[in-house]
Amino acid sequence: MRTRQEYDRAFAIVRDAIARWDPYDLLASGSTTDEFDGEVAAILSRLRDVHTPADVAAAISVVFSGAFQKEGFEPTVCVDVGADVFARLQSEGLLFGTKI
Repeated sequence: MRTRQEYDRAFAIVRDAIARWDPYDLLASGSTTDEFDGEVAAILSRLRDVHTPADVAAAISVVFSGAFQKEGFEPTVCVDVGADVFARLQSEGLLFGTKI
């Protein structure tokens, strides 16, 4: 992400994916849509050089394990949300480190 506009687009994509994933069902139980914004920003900071969906899953795993607990946020648990984020960012041209 080279510009603020690109960052904002990427933030919206990651925020939406995390909201649909909704670990702990916080959003489903009425928490505000910005509940995971800190984690979203931390994930974005780790996406500069991702090359695969697994790299994104690993970034999500690190961020959520650090913010909450390690159990339940292993990279294998984050595969689907990682693949979703990777595909959506790639389709928007927002991943510059990819080699696919």
